[in-house]
Amino acid sequence: MLVLTAEDMSSWGWRIPFFIGAFLGALGLWMRAVISETPAFIEAARCSVRGKPKVIARPEECLQRIGANSCGICNVVRYATCHAYNSLTPV
Repeated sequence: MLVLTAEDMSSWGWRIPFFIGAFLGALGLWMRAVISETPAFIEAARCSVRGKPKVIARPEECLQRIGANSCGICNVVRYATCHAYNSLTPV
């Protein structure tokens, strides 16, 4: 059973999920600010050795991944436009 009618949903009801999301986002930010870290995490963070980030340490791998992702995105866009053109144009 629907709580809102179709008219109510199209006029103002579509905003409800955004209000719920804003509330949950604010709740998450508050939790991050108030809740402290566990002693085990603090100890592990203190003892960890930090080196160069992977992007800076191996720039050739970074460029390979960027290129592979770019090719994948181009293929998806090309397929989607060809599929849309072939299936949506009248024959």
